[in-house]
Amino acid sequence: MLLLGGLDWARAMLRSDERSSLITHREQAWATPITNQRVSKEGDARQAWLSGRIEDEQGKFNLTNLAIGGVLEPEQVQRLARLLTSLNIAAQTAPAIAARIARGQARRAGRNNTAPSATASDEVLSYEPPDPVQTKGPALALGWQSLEDLRAIEGIDAQVIDMLRPYLTILPQRTALNVNTTTPEVLAALSLKLDRNAAAMLMDRRDRGTYFNDVGDFNNQLSSVVSDLTLTEHQITTTSNWFSAVGTVRIDPTVVDMRALIERGAQTAPRIVWIQEIH
Repeated sequence: MLLLGGLDWARAMLRSDERSSLITHREQAWATPITNQRVSKEGDARQAWLSGRIEDEQGKFNLTNLAIGGVLEPEQVQRLARLLTSLNIAAQTAPAIAARIARGQARRAGRNNTAPSATASDEVLSYEPPDPVQTKGPALALGWQSLEDLRAIEGIDAQVIDMLRPYLTILPQRTALNVNTTTPEVLAALSLKLDRNAAAMLMDRRDRGTYFNDVGDFNNQLSSVVSDLTLTEHQITTTSNWFSAVGTVRIDPTVVDMRALIERGAQTAPRIVWIQEIH
């Protein structure tokens, strides 16, 4: 019940910031964590403490973008391969993840499911693609809900997932990347023309208080570090609708950890999509 109360706090913070600002960034109230907040009365035999934080999931690479209707998106697979390589994880992991994401989507008709091709300037290692998608049909496997599902991929364990958590997410729908909350590693993966150093320069300006107002504003700043690159509204955004809330309640000697996905929409109050107890 204390953790659910923490979720209500998270929803209230997200709703308040949505009403007060047209952009989403890390200096807003939602981004301020709670650390060891006592939630019991002083003098109670058992003391209760709550810690929690909200993370912007749209500042991360959304694995759902890897396929549409069971059909792989080669450019997205290449972007994931670049990101994983920058994090010292084998590029071959990207197509393996993409193939599993595609199998978890309801299939659409009209296109074949083909593998992304490698070029001289982009290393995406070969793999065996799933069977071609010719007709509409149900998903060939259960859809993934959270990063914990990555354990199905060879070489990814709990420790690797914890390392990937600041960079990857799995959301119920395709999303653009919020450049006001993302990391240099994730931003640099969007294009071969944008290396990590250039991305870090943009993020450093942002973190000194120069947040991007819209896509055009970001591209104006981008032109100062990469002259021949423009990112589109399908790739980037300056606001977010998807967040995770992470909470811990300690009632000695018991500790319970929880993670939840929250969707924030313009017409309704933020809603809880799922809740997981963290072990």
